[in-house]
Amino acid sequence: MKRLVFAALLVLAMFASTAQTVVYVNSAVVEWDAVTTAVDGSPVPASEISYQAVIAKPADKNNFTILGETQAVVFTVTLPSEGTWVVGVRAIRTVGTDRIMSAFLWSDETTDPFVLLYLKAPAVPENLRVQ
Repeated sequence: MKRLVFAALLVLAMFASTAQTVVYVNSAVVEWDAVTTAVDGSPVPASEISYQAVIAKPADKNNFTILGETQAVVFTVTLPSEGTWVVGVRAIRTVGTDRIMSAFLWSDETTDPFVLLYLKAPAVPENLRVQ
């Protein structure tokens, strides 16, 4: 019996450590670490790097919506409609007129995974009175 309880606790601990956070908002500020190297590890000047922030439905990341581009490592995400959304960010290296993009880092695939859930609040009840 003790082994069964221990095994159950171990399984629960494994699932808890990989749980993703659901953040209930219609707007959130996200941030990430600056890109300072190319994929081979060679240094890249910060002046050549910008970031593109996008959102998508978790099951349809290929159909993403571009929210904007920034040189900062922080971005305010505003969700366009109700539902569950993931945030993606990718680095863009610009050298002259050439632009090279990294793959996306998605909010549900990071070290501390999260999704954004936007639900509109119901209207305030009206005509409160004593009977």
